Amino acid sequence: MKMLQLSLLLLLAFFVVGNAQEKEYFTQLEGTVIDQMGAVIPSTKIVLIGSKGKKFETITNENGTYLIRIPSGTYTIEAEYTQHQAWRKFKIEAYEIAETKKMRLDVCLRIDEEFTRKHGHTLTSEPIKTKKKTKSP
Repeated sequence: MKMLQLSLLLLLAFFVVGNAQEKEYFTQLEGTVIDQMGAVIPSTKIVLIGSKGKKFETITNENGTYLIRIPSGTYTIEAEYTQHQAWRKFKIEAYEIAETKKMRLDVCLRIDEEFTRKHGHTLTSEPIKTKKKTKSP
């Protein structure tokens, strides 16, 4: 009888330890997506790809901020504004999400220089100066 009780107790202990090891710890990742001038970029798609290939996605709100709960681990993180071709995609690999309650990752998207050359768009904080037309005598 004592042997049966001991066996059941050991089996229960292995079950509890096994379940504790499989439990995932979720972290709240938040941040803001801005451009080179510091302006927020709403509707930016944020994608996190875990080391085992699992994807988590969210989109920034009208204030350029995002919030997502994900399991701790190592991720590739991408941010892309798909509503205009001029923005270069942001990508960071092997980003470690720690076992903590909150983390912050702000992203700065930049204008694609090749797009700028092809289409003549520039990003400037100065107003664009135009030549005044003069009347011919």
